[in-house]
Amino acid sequence: MLIPIALQLYSIKEETAKDFAGALEAVSKMGYDGVEFAGYGGLSAEEMKALLGRLGLKAAGSHVNFGPLRENLKGEIAYNKAIGNQYIICPYAAAETKEEWIALAGELAGYSKRVREEGLVLGFHNHAREFVEYDGKFIMDILLEQCDEMICELDTYWTEYAGVDTLAYLEKLGSRCKLVHLKDMCVKEDGSRSSCTYGEGVLNNKAIVAAALKNDPDWLVIEWEAFEGNCLDAVDQSLQNLRGLLK
Repeated sequence: MLIPIALQLYSIKEETAKDFAGALEAVSKMGYDGVEFAGYGGLSAEEMKALLGRLGLKAAGSHVNFGPLRENLKGEIAYNKAIGNQYIICPYAAAETKEEWIALAGELAGYSKRVREEGLVLGFHNHAREFVEYDGKFIMDILLEQCDEMICELDTYWTEYAGVDTLAYLEKLGSRCKLVHLKDMCVKEDGSRSSCTYGEGVLNNKAIVAAALKNDPDWLVIEWEAFEGNCLDAVDQSLQNLRGLLK
C-alpha cells in the first residue's frame, strides 16, 4: 500500500525562516510527497500554490492556532482552499481544567461546522496533556465526543510520552485519524526524553506504522523537534528510515 508522506515544516523552522521557498525545494528533492504548514512564510495563496506546483509538493495540512481560528477563520479557509489543502489542524490548546476543555471543544465544534460547509475538515493535534484523564476519560476523547465532525491528527510521540497504548488508541480512533504524526524518541543520560531522527530512537516504529496504516490515513507526517544538529539532514534521514519500514 502506497501512502503519501509529508513533512511538518515546524521541523525545519530555522530554514523556512531564512528562505521559505528554498527550504521547500530541499524537502521536495528529498522525495517528500507533501508538506504540512506551520505558517505560510509570508506568501500569498497564489504564490504558495505556484510554489507547490513547481516543486511537485501537495499540501497535507496546515497547523492553525486558536488565535487565527478565532480572528480570521474565513481567511484561513480561503487560503487553504486556494492552495488545495483539505485539513486545517488546531495544534495546541491552553486549557487546564475539564470545564475549560469542554468550552474549547464547543468552540472547535463551531469552527468545524464552518470549515465543513466550505468542503474542508478541522482536526486537532495532541500533545501529552490531552491524555490526562477526567472521570476515567482522556481529554482527547472528550474533545472528539463534543466535536463529532473533528478528526484527530494523532501525534504518536506524545501518546508514547504520556504512557498511552498508541496501538490501541490508533485502533480506537479508526477512520477519525486521517493524518498521523510520526517522530521518534530518545532517552538521555539524565532520563529526560526528546524527539530524534525518525527510526533512530526507542519507539516500536514498525508496530506503530502498521497500526496507523490499518486506519487507511490520507497522510503520514514526519516531525522532528530535537533542534540539535542539522534539521535538513535529520528530516532527510527520517524519510529514508520511514520508507524502509514501509517496504
